Amino acid sequence: MKFSHTLVIADRDDRQQLALRAALDLMKGSNGRLVFTGFVYDSMVEQPKLISPTASRRLQAALLKDKQTWLEAAAARHAADGVVIESRAVWAKDIGEWVKANVKPASCDLIVKSGNRTESLLYTPTDWHLLREAAVPTMIVRDKLRRKPGRVLATVDLGADDSVQKALNRRVLADAAAVAAQLGAELHVVYAVPLSTLAQDLDLIDSRALERRTHRLLAKEIAALALELGIPEKHIRLKAGPPERVVDGVASKLKVSLVVMGTTGRKGLKGKLMGNTAEKVLHANRANVLALRPDN
Repeated sequence: MKFSHTLVIADRDDRQQLALRAALDLMKGSNGRLVFTGFVYDSMVEQPKLISPTASRRLQAALLKDKQTWLEAAAARHAADGVVIESRAVWAKDIGEWVKANVKPASCDLIVKSGNRTESLLYTPTDWHLLREAAVPTMIVRDKLRRKPGRVLATVDLGADDSVQKALNRRVLADAAAVAAQLGAELHVVYAVPLSTLAQDLDLIDSRALERRTHRLLAKEIAALALELGIPEKHIRLKAGPPERVVDGVASKLKVSLVVMGTTGRKGLKGKLMGNTAEKVLHANRANVLALRPDN
């Protein structure tokens, strides 16, 4: 996949502007368009008992101007050849809802945002909202995308039987391979062989034996996948355990710069209580995460 129309959500507190830099790394040489978007909001504007309509309009205009000035200065410091950076200040109370309403696949193929670790049961942070709701792939950035040695990790369900999951596997692998090629990085693949946290913690099942048995069953598929991707078979790992633990362990061991994975985008109370695999991975490790949903 070639990213040519990217929305970067600006973070004024991030001095390194990692999200912007990551997007530019992915878009280098694409002659694409990057929209560097900063969100601003002040509830005072909506308090007619406390502020006059004229003062409200002036306050909103001043805040937007301040944000626009900062965006343009930050964009100028990170300008890259072949990528047009458009700076845009947006008045919105909820970033996730604004993205859901305004960002469509026809005009955007990637959202990039710096990571946030404020998740709780009662509050769904913007990162999680984007993973669940955004109509396009979303990358949550926590570190430099170009690292030495460069490695990209694709997470797939090699044991999947249903067509939706198989299609998502193909999408994850294709995008991971494209990103690895763009970054000049090695491509690695991991499959978390299903094993519950409780079974693993209580040592009720021999995880090594389960991995060996699964590898024998999938030997032909693994060989074909390695040939298709042009990577050594040893770059395809099967590890037993909960996906978030497996991905975190492999990502940490390999020191990968990016994890590419699919997400089902579970919503509602069930989503808050159980979480999605992508959200658990996002919480568990420090790697950058690119999440793809079946419908984007």
